[in-house]
Amino acid sequence: MSKPSSQLQSIEQALEIGQAPPRELETDSLLLNKPAQQAHWQPTKVVLLLSIATILSLAVLAVTLHFLSLHGEAVTSSTAQQMGVFPLLTDDSRILCSMNGIIAEGEKSCSCYDCWQGKDCSVGTDIHQCNITADSGTPLLFEDYWLAHPEAEVRVRASFHQGYGGPLPQLEAAIRALHAQVGNAVTDGRQIVIGMGSSMLITAAMYAFSNVSRTPGVQATQVYSAIPYYNGYAWPAAYYDTRLFEWTAGAAPVATAEDPVIEIITAPNNPDGAMRNKTIEGSFGVHDHAYYWPQFAPIPAPVAYGPSDVAIFTLSKLTGHAGSRIGWAIVGDESIAALMSDHVARASGYVQENQLRATHLLQYVLGDYGSVIDYAREHMQHRWERLRTIMATSMRLQMQILEAAQYDSWTQTMSSPAPAYVWLQCTEPRDQDCYQAMLNEGIKGRPGPAFGAGAEYNRLELLMQPAVFESMAAKLELFVAN
Repeated sequence: MSKPSSQLQSIEQALEIGQAPPRELETDSLLLNKPAQQAHWQPTKVVLLLSIATILSLAVLAVTLHFLSLHGEAVTSSTAQQMGVFPLLTDDSRILCSMNGIIAEGEKSCSCYDCWQGKDCSVGTDIHQCNITADSGTPLLFEDYWLAHPEAEVRVRASFHQGYGGPLPQLEAAIRALHAQVGNAVTDGRQIVIGMGSSMLITAAMYAFSNVSRTPGVQATQVYSAIPYYNGYAWPAAYYDTRLFEWTAGAAPVATAEDPVIEIITAPNNPDGAMRNKTIEGSFGVHDHAYYWPQFAPIPAPVAYGPSDVAIFTLSKLTGHAGSRIGWAIVGDESIAALMSDHVARASGYVQENQLRATHLLQYVLGDYGSVIDYAREHMQHRWERLRTIMATSMRLQMQILEAAQYDSWTQTMSSPAPAYVWLQCTEPRDQDCYQAMLNEGIKGRPGPAFGAGAEYNRLELLMQPAVFESMAAKLELFVAN
């Protein structure tokens, strides 16, 4: 990784316990109860760090406990603790749930992960009988990291923004500093548009480009994405049934001045992880870079687009805080940025608490120089190594061929991609409906037709908790061996 600038070094120093962030990134002191001001919830100034090696060992432990329980041995949290692998967590709910579940805030009992049950989640369900849900993209991979970093907590005063408000300047500043630190996008000379999640911003980009490209009364602007595409793109283009834009399926359209095209390019792609570029000459480009972070792909260079393109990022896949619904667009044209901001303001407005939390989290990532990225990257690399081992001799399933390793500016090494999803193809006639074939054996994915592909394809997410991933890996081994 490149050496942090003096500004970023000051951020890192400022986020040490007991100091305030620099003024250009400072959240309102009346709004945020910082650790130094909250002695009653920050009992120590020692930051508890959970090593990646220890976290990975938990996954191994999970499988060990699972099969011990299947062979009739009682496995309790105290038994597991005697094995000496549990990290020291300030939130002990994971330990109370045998590392196979968690006690949610306000709850009194464990919520067990897939393939685990019992009051303390210590009883493993028979691997042949249990069901794995892998059809979403909920990034619970990050859960243990944040449990081990309670100093990143943010609290909001009741008096904060009782009225309405717009985008927070502190959040924009943190976003610009983050991309400079990670090296995945150029923000200089470009506008930042904040939205309530990247999905809203994709719709905002459709709205903006169609407004500047079409003649009133003429047919709607076509919206296109190459197969396989993220199934969330077709929905807004078709749902609104607007005269502004419409979804175009099938062959790529030709863009002309009279018949403009908005092309949505996902890189890395969801579902297959491919690094895509714009393919339609003269089209407006909406580049969805939700997964263009070092944990999922090498970062050879920052993306930098012209005025007819926008780049969209999201907090969700960077830190795991999908429920906070924060995304942002990097826009080169001021008129497009203004139209996108207008759409956000009219559609939902700017939720102040969400922005405040995102600001605090990004400041924490900056100050810790991306340890959450390193944490997630180690997990994703491990998961793809596991998948390659499982699929090496499989005659029943094939997974996507990933791009070759390339130089990664984050690690300053040659690095292989580790996408958030595995895109599977069933190869045997009995498995013509790959989704159903895998569902019959207890693995729920998302079917190929949802992405414009055939029924022989099925997507599985890889963003679940370590224990759930290891259970899914065990079930995949059974599936390919059957």
